[in-house]
Amino acid sequence: SELIFIPDANGNRKLLGQGTYGKVYLAEDRVTHQKFAVKDIFPNRVRSPAEVLENEIQNLSMLHHKNSRFSSPHG
Repeated sequence: SELIFIPDANGNRKLLGQGTYGKVYLAEDRVTHQKFAVKDIFPNRVRSPAEVLENEIQNLSMLHHKNSRFSSPHG
């Protein structure tokens, strides 16, 4: 499936939040219309993309929220 970014009132990607390593935008699956948060990582702020990904997996695996659909491959 293909994700499309949801626009804000100005036609830009709808920003959900921003952190040290990137910005998070609202996106939607074109077929199912399920909404997702998509993180765009600032490449100049990270030493290694793998390091950022591992950190995100660790943090999201500890998240317990009714809207969270994340599951870690390690349990």
